[in-house]
Amino acid sequence: MFCADLILNDVKVFDYGRPLVPGQALALKFGKILAVGSKSDIAPLAGPDTQVIELGGRVLLPGFCDSHLHLTSFGQSLRRINLTGAKTLEEALERVRQSLSRFESEPWLLGRGWDKNLWGEKFPARGDLDSVVADKPAAFSSRCGHIMWANSAALAAAGITRETPGPPDGEIERDENGEPTGILKEGALQLIKDARPRPSVAATRDGILEAIGEAHRLGVTSVVTLAEKAEVSALTELEREGKLSLRVSVYLEHPRHAPLGSIEELGLRLPLADERLSICGLKLYADGSLGGQTAYMFEPYENSESCGIPVVHGEELTQVVRRASEANVSCAIHAIGDRAVSDALDAFEASRKINPDLRHRLEHAQLIREQDIPRFSPLARSSIIASMQPVHIYGDMETADRYWGERCRYAFPLRSLLESGACVALGTDCPIERLDPMLGLFAACAREPEEGGEPWYPEEAIELDTAINCYSAQGAYATYSEDRRGTIAPGMDADLVVVRPDFFEMPLRELLSTKVELTLFAGQVVHQEL
Repeated sequence: MFCADLILNDVKVFDYGRPLVPGQALALKFGKILAVGSKSDIAPLAGPDTQVIELGGRVLLPGFCDSHLHLTSFGQSLRRINLTGAKTLEEALERVRQSLSRFESEPWLLGRGWDKNLWGEKFPARGDLDSVVADKPAAFSSRCGHIMWANSAALAAAGITRETPGPPDGEIERDENGEPTGILKEGALQLIKDARPRPSVAATRDGILEAIGEAHRLGVTSVVTLAEKAEVSALTELEREGKLSLRVSVYLEHPRHAPLGSIEELGLRLPLADERLSICGLKLYADGSLGGQTAYMFEPYENSESCGIPVVHGEELTQVVRRASEANVSCAIHAIGDRAVSDALDAFEASRKINPDLRHRLEHAQLIREQDIPRFSPLARSSIIASMQPVHIYGDMETADRYWGERCRYAFPLRSLLESGACVALGTDCPIERLDPMLGLFAACAREPEEGGEPWYPEEAIELDTAINCYSAQGAYATYSEDRRGTIAPGMDADLVVVRPDFFEMPLRELLSTKVELTLFAGQVVHQEL
């Protein structure tokens, strides 16, 4: 008889669709769940070397799967200037000023997180940054990640002048004299990215390890990350060295407007027997963001003539998805505006017959026309996974009301999608939003501001057990790993989370103060605050 390596005693085990049962226990062996049952059922599996953790009736959940984040960027953000939450331009500039000595030896000053929607309608300009840092290049990506704010030195380093043409999928904002203002949108960001120093593999590794530690603290045991090929090298090294204590599924960023032949050159494959690192497919962009008003819309933004900025769309998008499907490659398409979402659905529908077993994904899907919601269903010809981040509701509801108006009825339409039968996998888009799954659960279930207030389109709120299922089992399905993780059952990976208090018996707002007290990855304790 096998003796367990670890027994978790006296827990309430989450089993989607069934009530929590107190007094349960789990036996773990070789990084897997060996058995689940009552304490008396599990007791015989204890041996002389078995570790037993008494959990006093706490709730046991599957490890959270964050189905959309940027792991390497998150690691980098922990080591850069953070402008998140700055309520005014002056506050953002003061944060930069206070950070100058910390980054004195760095050739560039880098950071992220500013949100012009908190500052009014006007974008900041290079002169604002010049007033604080003029002697070295400085560049800060916006909260949404689709806009860059650069100073004059950064523009010069990137060779951006009044003669520089804007890329077809982006914009170099210019003043009335034709001079660059320091604001770059969508594809124009690449000009700065190509000019600034790239972090070394060692620095990337260190940042990833720091990000993994934060994931453990919050109960996240698996992630889907959007990455470039260079970032995969660091992840591969960590896996080879046995330091990758996180299940990482990668969607490789496809260069904008790169030739279709590059899909095969990327050498993508569906995940095989890889336990910790898998390359799942290709990441494409159909549009921009709500925050920068570059999400691609059927109708113009409120009080505007703009419908946003399409990136890859229409027949071009269809051809890319078709080519990927022929190469047995799943696609994850970034689409936020209703027209970008519809375009992506068209592309998936056109390629479905080529390879019906591929699990294509639509990332964000923040605004969907009512008539397009049934197209996510497994019964539809497009039938794709909706990878959504309800935590964006906190920061986006006022901006959405301002720019989308009554169209917001079907913004973040979680309930409508689930009722259509769609697979909805939840995540955070970290570092654009905080990694904490509790924030995402509260947003999905309450749809009200974090600080309190009226719920925003509460008819699209979902139940807590459903949201947890979207954060675990649905996320596993989206990465072809539902037979290994996402539920608590014998034979599944022992990626587990213990939380307190029992938020199922308390008001939803208690989610915001719920603590992860124990995180296990492959049967090993990686975080403990018991």
